[in-house]
Amino acid sequence: MLKPKLFVSYSHDDQALVGPIVSLLRASHVVVFFDRDTLQPGKKWREQISQAISESSTVAVFWCVHSRYSREVSAEYQEAIRAGKDILPLLLDDAPLPEVLAEYQYIDLQPTVGAQHDGHRPSFKEAPAAVASAPSPRPSSTAPAPSARKARWVTTVASTLGLSLLL
Repeated sequence: MLKPKLFVSYSHDDQALVGPIVSLLRASHVVVFFDRDTLQPGKKWREQISQAISESSTVAVFWCVHSRYSREVSAEYQEAIRAGKDILPLLLDDAPLPEVLAEYQYIDLQPTVGAQHDGHRPSFKEAPAAVASAPSPRPSSTAPAPSARKARWVTTVASTLGLSLLL
């Protein structure tokens, strides 16, 4: 198996959002560790995750209210920080980053992901005013079909992430 260039850390509540992005990155020949389809049966999953973090050059942390409360996401980004990996927070909603992640330059995917993120979206006091006051999307007769909107945001997110990995 090839060593992953990118380790994906996310809450399993967001698998439907993250999975298509991983597929598109792989189609662009980025080697991605994605636990749902990379973990080997019959082997200890924590050891496999630690090895993948160790072998990856970048750890992408898909950050939202779900990942904020995930012990596994926290363990993954903390291990990556200790290992000196590049950390790329990807903001899915207005959940505030913990101080240790806030030190890293993030990519704000909220305008791209928008309503595709199905998490509970509480309003956090710490959220930037622009995010807190962002208008909610409204359906219109000229809006693209849901599948076209999904394809567009998946492509945009994967392109943004793929370009950052090439730099």
